[in-house]
Amino acid sequence: MSLSARNYLSYRVRAILFLAAVALYAPASRAVTTIRFRYWGDIKELHIVRDQCAAFEKAHPGVHVSAERAPAGDPYVQKVLVEFAGGTPPDVLFVETNMFVTLADKGVLLPLNTFMEKDPSFHIRDYYPEIVDRFTMKDPVTGKPNVLTIPRDIAPVCCVYYNKKIFDEAGVPYPSDDWSWSEDPARFSKPGFDPDKDFLSICKRLIKINPRTGRPSQFAFSGDIDHFIYSAGGRFVDNVKNPTRVMYDDPKTLMGLQFRADLVNKYHYMPSPLDYSAMGVGAPDLFLTGRLAMFHSGIWNTPQFRDIKTFDWDVAMFPKGPTGIRAFGTGGSGYGMARGTKHPELAWELVKYLAGPVGQSALAATGLAQPSIRKLAESKVWLDGKKPLHKIITCQGVPFIQFNPFTPVWNEVNTKVNPELDLVWEGKQTAKAAVTKTLPAAQRVLDQWRFPQKLRPFPWAAGVTAFFLILAGIVFTIWWVSRSEWRGLKSRHRRKDAVAGYVFIAPWIIGFIVFTIGPIVASFMLAFCQWDLINPAKWVGFGNYAQIFTQDELFGKSLSNTIFFTVFSVPLGVAGSLAVALLLNIKVKGQAWFRTAYYLPAVTSAVAASVLWLWVFNPDFGLLNTAVDRLHLMGLANLLHMVDPDKHKILWLLDERLAKPSLILMGLWGVGGGMIIFLAGLQGIPNALYEAAELDGAGILSKFRNVTIPMLTPTIFFTLIMGVIGSFQVFTQAFVMTSGGPHNATLFYVLYLYQNAFQFLKMGYASALAWILFAFILIVTAIQFRFSGWVYYESGDAK
Repeated sequence: MSLSARNYLSYRVRAILFLAAVALYAPASRAVTTIRFRYWGDIKELHIVRDQCAAFEKAHPGVHVSAERAPAGDPYVQKVLVEFAGGTPPDVLFVETNMFVTLADKGVLLPLNTFMEKDPSFHIRDYYPEIVDRFTMKDPVTGKPNVLTIPRDIAPVCCVYYNKKIFDEAGVPYPSDDWSWSEDPARFSKPGFDPDKDFLSICKRLIKINPRTGRPSQFAFSGDIDHFIYSAGGRFVDNVKNPTRVMYDDPKTLMGLQFRADLVNKYHYMPSPLDYSAMGVGAPDLFLTGRLAMFHSGIWNTPQFRDIKTFDWDVAMFPKGPTGIRAFGTGGSGYGMARGTKHPELAWELVKYLAGPVGQSALAATGLAQPSIRKLAESKVWLDGKKPLHKIITCQGVPFIQFNPFTPVWNEVNTKVNPELDLVWEGKQTAKAAVTKTLPAAQRVLDQWRFPQKLRPFPWAAGVTAFFLILAGIVFTIWWVSRSEWRGLKSRHRRKDAVAGYVFIAPWIIGFIVFTIGPIVASFMLAFCQWDLINPAKWVGFGNYAQIFTQDELFGKSLSNTIFFTVFSVPLGVAGSLAVALLLNIKVKGQAWFRTAYYLPAVTSAVAASVLWLWVFNPDFGLLNTAVDRLHLMGLANLLHMVDPDKHKILWLLDERLAKPSLILMGLWGVGGGMIIFLAGLQGIPNALYEAAELDGAGILSKFRNVTIPMLTPTIFFTLIMGVIGSFQVFTQAFVMTSGGPHNATLFYVLYLYQNAFQFLKMGYASALAWILFAFILIVTAIQFRFSGWVYYESGDAK
């Protein structure tokens, strides 16, 4: 070795030893403490959160805040609960008023009373008591109220954004805070009636009708149902803090529901679901583009509307109800600490900082969030003179806010009611009829939560033992099947080669056992449990299966939807794939290009394809309805009863009768996957068979029937098997395009399984559903094999 080479190596060795010494003897004070902060929020909040975390780090040397953003809504809750279940919870987490119910029910939030009592700089009395009360739960043992979240903002849904340009053009005074709504025809003759303060009278003067289509080109109002129910004096449950009875059947609740439906169907002042689908936009977009006079929402739309340049706007208080009641729902959020945080004191400091005056002031400046500290909300920090000018109503509205019922099963309750309400918004039934049909099922969900079964913990020792016994049985079976082959290897070299082969496939075998067989066995055990990811699993035996078959009306609905989809989509898919393969088996110019073009949809993202087909199925400007009009096929569509009698157009995904056929039609777009398989089968047919058939005088159809089809039967059988298995697992299209609607018409089995697992957190119940699906597919597949005598194999053996 040369001198220069030795010097170079010596230098590298000395450098490595020096760095190792530095790492080994570095002062412990340089260690950085990481606080994990899980949050979600508007895109305009990102820089605020980052700036606040950076400022906190600067004030606390040696502390790093790892701000981790997750998707909003249900995915956020799922992410947080999975982290808790996996033993890696964040230290601090963002909590919204409705998701708080689920998190508090699961016991993942740390009570903050002790921290507040020890900290003289923090005063919970500075915050609006209404939202503090929402974030407070009684200790089940001591009965002491525990604050589990420090409020960051409060968001009364009291803002009616109104377009001043539309009001001026119609000669209508801007809405005042003392206006009201009522459907009572006698209101006009009552003393003091003022049409400028009557909600319906104002709406009537703001709407514009397109003379060509006869439909509104400019709508008067858009808003959700909750607030009409509240202002009518109605309620969803008997007690928000401790609900025991679902109150959709309350006369005042029914009044609010029906009035909101009448705004759509009777008066046409409000866009219908069809209108939104036809225009391809939501209510905020309608307001932004000047096609909606009034949009009811919370203050969080302010940053978006501040970009409007074409008209001026402001906000008014949501109108009072028929009896003068003022009430509306609310949003709001805060920050909590996770049970099990390793740095409770630092986590408290971060919570206090983010939910304190500095953090709230930064958000208030964007117009996005009203501070939950009363003095800040009533100061120039919030009332800063920026749009909306009448922002004071958010402070005035706090005493009238209403929260959703305090139960983690409220979403599940609504899934029982909402499909029938879809028909109410379409004008196909009354609110009373919808509630009468669904109330028993909704009440049953609430009762099951209120009166849980007394169950013993799942016997994990026995379960794990059973798991390893099953695993051992699988390994023994594999060994037993392969031992005869091993005995046949007389040569030492052949055995050595076999061992090498097993070593090479060992990673796959281990991965299959751990990541496939393991979860399968675990799901089998969980099917006999109640488990919500957080609390210990409890043994219910066959209780999940009993409930599925005797009480769950959506089980039958989802299964029948899936069977319908399978019966029609699989034969059409096989026929379509074969037809395309036959066309592309002909040697023509550009053959490779056509094969690629037909195959591309099969490898396109299912989500992207679903978004594309939403446009294709659009009732107003979609490709299908445009083609029907241009080809003058409306007469045929009428004969086939495809045209909606009220809307006079084909509604496709919005029509309960056509929703499943529409998704089946969409499936034909992906026949390229089956085409490749059939193309391979066609090219494997010996040409001599066709030549022999021609010598016998066979024509094109005869050769297809007597040569092509018999030789393709193994391929057809394979595609049928795989097609049936795949169609029973249809999910993405319904999840993205219809969410199971309308009226549960596209609630497929796997979508319903997903809802139970990840929206309702009923993992044991979902596991039972999964095993029922497995058994059903197994039976159907066995039947297909049993009646596969028509399949021809070149060896001469038929199945």
